[in-house]
Amino acid sequence: MTRKTIAAAALLTAALANPALALERWVRIHNSGNASIWSVQMTHVDDGGWGRDLLENYVIPVGSTATLEPDRHQGYCKFDVRIIYNGGREVELRGVNLCTARDITASDNGYTNVSY
Repeated sequence: MTRKTIAAAALLTAALANPALALERWVRIHNSGNASIWSVQMTHVDDGGWGRDLLENYVIPVGSTATLEPDRHQGYCKFDVRIIYNGGREVELRGVNLCTARDITASDNGYTNVSY
């Protein structure tokens, strides 16, 4: 066996042993608000902070969508999500299951919807 084959087999074994490791955690963020989204942060529910801005130097304009995933999932499915709009308005969602959620629609007026 080559090293690549052994590494692939080990990764597959780990994924089968813990199904949460094999799940995707990406989600589409839809901006249905009246201002651009300047920042999106996602951290697993046991993390005490918010982590880095996943948009970095980008924004999500009004009416647009971005597909994002958390930096470090560490096997977690549930995440806290913070969305910050131009002007400073913040929307926080707690305990979003990113292993099953595919869309988050958010507005700077506080409206949010998670689609599974």
